[in-house]
Amino acid sequence: MSKSKRKKQSRFLAGHQRSWLWGRHPVTEVIEAGRWPIMELYLADTLPADAVRHASALAEAQGAEVEVTTQERLRELGHVDEHQGYLARMGPFPYAPADEVMRGGEEGERDDGTPALWLVLDAVQDTFNFGAIVRSAEAMGARGIFVGTASQAGVNSLVARASAGAVNRIPIAEVEDLAKLVELLRASGVRVLAADEKGGDVCTKCDFSMPTALVLGNEGRGVQPELASRCDGRVCIPMSGNIASLNVAAAAAVLLYEAWRQKNGRLTVDR
Repeated sequence: MSKSKRKKQSRFLAGHQRSWLWGRHPVTEVIEAGRWPIMELYLADTLPADAVRHASALAEAQGAEVEVTTQERLRELGHVDEHQGYLARMGPFPYAPADEVMRGGEEGERDDGTPALWLVLDAVQDTFNFGAIVRSAEAMGARGIFVGTASQAGVNSLVARASAGAVNRIPIAEVEDLAKLVELLRASGVRVLAADEKGGDVCTKCDFSMPTALVLGNEGRGVQPELASRCDGRVCIPMSGNIASLNVAAAAAVLLYEAWRQKNGRLTVDR
C-alpha cells in the first residue's frame, strides 16, 4: 500500500461499515452540530432541492467533499438500504479533553444551577448500549461522559445512530486510566458512586444534591473491583421482579432519571 493511500485512509473512522453514517436525522444532526468532521457527503438526487442546498452548504463550509448522486450509488458505497438519501463518511470522533469535561466540579453546578452529574463508563463494549447511554445522559442533563480505552467501544456511526445524535450534544472524553480519573474527580469535590447490582445504597436514598459521578461497568462483569474500590460508595436499583439485573443502558437511564428527579425537585427524596 502506498504512503498516500495510507494517509487517505487515516482520514476516516476505522472500519468500512463503521466509517459510514446514514439516514436523514443522524447525518443532518452531525452536519448542523459541526463538531464531528464529515470527510465525504453523498446526497441522493431524489431529495428536495432545498434539502440538498442546506446540507451541501453546511458540509462544504466544514471542508467536506459533497456529491449528489443516485440512491443506488449510496447503497453501493454504504452497503445500506435505509440511507434515506443521506450518506456521510466520517473522520475520527473528536473526543473532548478530560479537563474540559470535568470543568464545573469545583463550582459544583451546571449552567442552570443544578448539581453537576457525570458518567464514567468502564469497558462498555456494545455499541447500541453505549449509544443508548449517551442518549439518556444528554436527555437527563449530564455534564459529560468519560470512557476508558481498554475494551471500550469507541464512538462510531453505530453509536451515533443509537444515541439519536446525542454524541454531538454532550462532551465525551477518552482517558487511559479510569482509576486516576476517579481520584481526580474526588479531589475536585465530586462524589463517585459505582453502580452495582449486588448491593450498595438504593438509588432513591442516594443524595444527588451534590456533584456526582456514576461509574457503570461492562455488560458481563460490571465495574472492575479495582476501580470500584476507588469510589466513595456503591449504588443499586431496587428490583421486585424475577430478573436480577438490568441491561447497562437501562440501568443508566434509571439512575440518571433518579438524579434528575431529585435535582429538579419534582418529587421528594425517599429517605
